[in-house]
Amino acid sequence: MKKFIEAENVKEFEALIKRYRSITLEEIEKKGVHPRSLTGFGAFCTCTLCKKVFEETFYTPEGCRRCVYGSDRYCLRSKTYEKIETATTSYELLVAFRKRAFYMMKILRQYKKKLKTSQT
Repeated sequence: MKKFIEAENVKEFEALIKRYRSITLEEIEKKGVHPRSLTGFGAFCTCTLCKKVFEETFYTPEGCRRCVYGSDRYCLRSKTYEKIETATTSYELLVAFRKRAFYMMKILRQYKKKLKTSQT
Protein backbone atom coordinates (compact mmCIF):
# COMPACT_ATOMS: atom_id res chain seq x y z
CA MET A 1 0.00 0.00 0.00
CA LYS A 2 1.29 3.43 -0.96
CA LYS A 3 2.10 5.73 1.97
CA PHE A 4 -0.24 8.69 2.30
CA ILE A 5 1.60 12.00 1.99
CA GLU A 6 -0.06 15.07 3.43
CA ALA A 7 -0.46 17.83 0.83
CA GLU A 8 1.39 21.11 1.26
CA ASN A 9 -0.96 23.18 -0.87
CA VAL A 10 -4.46 22.72 0.60
CA LYS A 11 -4.95 26.46 1.17
CA GLU A 12 -3.83 27.23 -2.38
CA PHE A 13 -6.11 24.47 -3.70
CA GLU A 14 -9.11 25.94 -1.87
CA ALA A 15 -8.21 29.45 -3.04
CA LEU A 16 -7.97 28.27 -6.65
CA ILE A 17 -11.43 26.68 -6.41
CA LYS A 18 -12.80 30.02 -5.17
CA ARG A 19 -10.98 31.81 -7.99
CA TYR A 20 -12.41 29.50 -10.65
CA ARG A 21 -15.89 30.07 -9.20
CA SER A 22 -15.54 33.86 -8.98
CA ILE A 23 -14.18 34.67 -12.44
CA THR A 24 -16.73 36.62 -14.45
CA LEU A 25 -17.45 36.69 -18.14
CA GLU A 26 -16.60 40.40 -18.14
CA GLU A 27 -13.20 39.69 -16.60
CA ILE A 28 -12.44 37.07 -19.25
CA GLU A 29 -13.57 39.39 -22.03
CA LYS A 30 -11.35 42.15 -20.66
CA LYS A 31 -8.22 39.98 -20.39
CA GLY A 32 -8.95 37.68 -23.32
CA VAL A 33 -9.20 33.90 -23.50
CA HIS A 34 -5.85 33.39 -21.77
CA PRO A 35 -6.30 31.18 -18.69
CA ARG A 36 -2.72 31.73 -17.51
CA SER A 37 -3.28 35.47 -17.13
CA LEU A 38 -6.41 34.83 -15.07
CA THR A 39 -5.30 31.98 -12.78
CA GLY A 40 -1.76 30.89 -13.57
CA PHE A 41 -3.22 27.87 -15.37
CA GLY A 42 -1.17 25.74 -17.70
CA ALA A 43 2.44 25.81 -16.54
CA PHE A 44 4.09 24.54 -13.40
CA CYS A 45 6.04 27.79 -13.08
CA THR A 46 2.83 29.90 -12.97
CA CYS A 47 0.36 27.51 -11.32
CA THR A 48 -0.25 28.49 -7.69
CA LEU A 49 -0.53 24.81 -6.69
CA CYS A 50 2.75 23.85 -8.34
CA LYS A 51 4.60 26.88 -7.05
CA LYS A 52 3.78 25.83 -3.49
CA VAL A 53 5.07 22.24 -3.80
CA PHE A 54 7.99 22.54 -6.20
CA GLU A 55 11.30 23.64 -4.84
CA GLU A 56 12.50 26.63 -6.79
CA THR A 57 11.14 26.28 -10.34
CA PHE A 58 11.97 22.66 -11.09
CA TYR A 59 9.30 20.07 -11.77
CA THR A 60 9.68 16.78 -9.90
CA PRO A 61 7.34 13.82 -9.41
CA GLU A 62 8.01 14.19 -5.67
CA GLY A 63 6.53 17.69 -5.81
CA CYS A 64 3.38 16.31 -7.38
CA ARG A 65 3.02 13.83 -4.51
CA ARG A 66 2.95 16.80 -2.09
CA CYS A 67 -0.04 18.28 -3.99
CA VAL A 68 -3.70 17.68 -3.17
CA TYR A 69 -3.97 15.89 -6.53
CA GLY A 70 -1.45 13.43 -5.07
CA SER A 71 0.38 11.92 -8.02
CA ASP A 72 2.60 12.81 -10.94
CA ARG A 73 0.80 15.31 -13.18
CA TYR A 74 -2.62 14.03 -12.11
CA CYS A 75 -3.93 17.58 -12.48
CA LEU A 76 -3.51 17.29 -16.25
CA ARG A 77 -5.56 14.10 -16.56
CA SER A 78 -9.11 15.34 -16.75
CA LYS A 79 -11.47 16.70 -19.34
CA THR A 80 -11.77 19.89 -17.29
CA TYR A 81 -8.09 20.66 -17.86
CA GLU A 82 -8.47 20.04 -21.58
CA LYS A 83 -11.60 22.22 -21.79
CA ILE A 84 -9.79 25.17 -20.24
CA GLU A 85 -6.80 24.66 -22.49
CA THR A 86 -8.89 24.47 -25.67
CA ALA A 87 -11.53 27.14 -24.95
CA THR A 88 -11.80 29.57 -27.84
CA THR A 89 -14.52 31.89 -26.57
CA SER A 90 -14.98 33.76 -23.32
CA TYR A 91 -18.12 31.80 -22.55
CA GLU A 92 -16.42 28.43 -23.18
CA LEU A 93 -13.63 29.44 -20.82
CA LEU A 94 -16.09 30.57 -18.14
CA VAL A 95 -17.95 27.24 -18.31
CA ALA A 96 -14.64 25.34 -18.27
CA PHE A 97 -13.49 27.23 -15.16
CA ARG A 98 -16.76 26.41 -13.37
CA LYS A 99 -16.49 22.73 -14.28
CA ARG A 100 -12.88 22.68 -13.11
CA ALA A 101 -13.97 24.14 -9.76
CA PHE A 102 -16.53 21.37 -9.25
CA TYR A 103 -13.99 18.73 -10.26
CA MET A 104 -11.48 20.18 -7.81
CA MET A 105 -14.08 20.18 -5.02
CA LYS A 106 -14.52 16.45 -5.62
CA ILE A 107 -10.74 15.91 -5.48
CA LEU A 108 -10.53 17.96 -2.27
CA ARG A 109 -13.30 15.90 -0.61
CA GLN A 110 -11.45 12.69 -1.56
CA TYR A 111 -8.18 14.10 -0.22
CA LYS A 112 -9.76 15.11 3.11
CA LYS A 113 -11.34 11.68 3.45
CA LYS A 114 -7.94 10.01 2.90
CA LEU A 115 -6.32 12.42 5.34
CA LYS A 116 -8.87 11.62 8.03
CA THR A 117 -8.45 7.88 7.44
CA SER A 118 -4.66 8.13 7.62
CA GLN A 119 -4.86 9.89 10.99
CA THR A 120 -6.90 7.14 12.66
